Amino acid sequence: MRNSRHRRPRVVWRTAWFILICIGAWTCGVSRQEVELAERDARNTVLSLVHDGDLDVALVAEAVSVLGSLDRIDVRSALLTLLDHPDEIVVLRAVEALGRHDGPGVVDALRGVFEKTENALVKVEVAAALERLNAESMAPWLAETLGNGQMAMVRSRAAAAFGQLENPAAVPPLRRAFGEDPDPVVRSSAALALARLEDLQSLPAIADTLLETRQLSTSLVMVEALEEFGTAGAIEHLETVAKQTTWQHSLRIRCLEALGGLSARSIGVYLKEQMLEEGHPMNRLLAVDGLGWIQDSTAVELLRSAFFGPGNQPLRLSAAWSLARLGHGFEISEELEDDLKSKHIPFRRRAAEILGIIADKRRIPALRNAFSENREFSVRLAVVQALGKIHSAGSVEALGWAFHRDASLEIRESIIDALGQIALTEANEALNEILSENEEAVLQAAALRGLARSGDLKQLKTLRTYIKNAEPGLRLEAARGIFELAYGEIQQG
Repeated sequence: MRNSRHRRPRVVWRTAWFILICIGAWTCGVSRQEVELAERDARNTVLSLVHDGDLDVALVAEAVSVLGSLDRIDVRSALLTLLDHPDEIVVLRAVEALGRHDGPGVVDALRGVFEKTENALVKVEVAAALERLNAESMAPWLAETLGNGQMAMVRSRAAAAFGQLENPAAVPPLRRAFGEDPDPVVRSSAALALARLEDLQSLPAIADTLLETRQLSTSLVMVEALEEFGTAGAIEHLETVAKQTTWQHSLRIRCLEALGGLSARSIGVYLKEQMLEEGHPMNRLLAVDGLGWIQDSTAVELLRSAFFGPGNQPLRLSAAWSLARLGHGFEISEELEDDLKSKHIPFRRRAAEILGIIADKRRIPALRNAFSENREFSVRLAVVQALGKIHSAGSVEALGWAFHRDASLEIRESIIDALGQIALTEANEALNEILSENEEAVLQAAALRGLARSGDLKQLKTLRTYIKNAEPGLRLEAARGIFELAYGEIQQG
């Protein structure tokens, strides 16, 4: 099985990455010992959190997920003790983690949980973990659960487990579930699992379901399954749905997005024809957006004509979005400043979003003015997110200015998140300033996340300060940030 084959190389890679991080730490003024001490303190902090009986269960479960990203004997021992935790959510997280960490006692402990638990979801997760560890074949039990489980949620989880395990023996029971299960969620999970198992014989049935169903949630999963297949046949079916002019706009857009992800551009000819037709305005809008999703570079001149053409502002902004996606946004960014002043809120919001894609530093003053002149939450949020995509000292200054002008907790948190996307010393300084000046735990947690994303090992000092914080959520966030800086990856819980 693919997961078991790659488990050991991942551990080797993590060790190699840690050595490289330590070398990088030395070159930037942070010693290897400092990195190791920070990692040790973070690990001890998380271990103490998972054993704190007074903590909220959701926080304990999140801490267990953080532990699960580490590969150490002491961590494995802690995860084994958590299999006896009174809350089943914590047990589920511990089982998930142990399914990635083989070692002495793991298989026997998981077998014990499988035998004694009465929770069907826990049982499915244990079966998947045992199968992933090559301990024994749990495929027959999972197949029985998929076919006859009393709860749709359990049957759906069994189907998803089969897809993650990539076991070919799962194909027959998954086909039966996809064709016969009375619950649409279970059928959707089975379809996605079949796609992950590359069962091409199921592709036509999945495509037929997409064409025949009128339930949007089911349709979207079928699109995801076809995207997972990624074959020429899957692309043809996605194009067919994208051309269904009477269907929901969001579904057609999702198909075009999938086609773009598969680098399939053959539908470009159709989209350009639709763009030139004076038919239903939504079809023209979809065609313009679609050319951006599939990144059809042959459509640049046509999109320019739509942008600079008369009147139709929605079409104009869609053309701007596609031009930005195609890398031709700088030449139109100045014209978009007028759209930031539109009397229509959706147009102001869309203009800000497009300027974020273009990331033209020259537009920072206009975005700053748009933040100042708008009280509408959605527009301010779009402006903040746009500034976060412009990696410059000017955008950091604008975000810091906006932080002190808006008292909304949601906007302030979004500003901190935007600063965390800017890998500059100025952004890290701004985040540290926010940490020192604000006592709201939500804002402090956001700032800690931003410092962790910076990749700057000098921020370990700040993060170590917060693993001693009285607020357990902040201790966990700081510990997670230390792991992210020290190892380069961490599960987000």
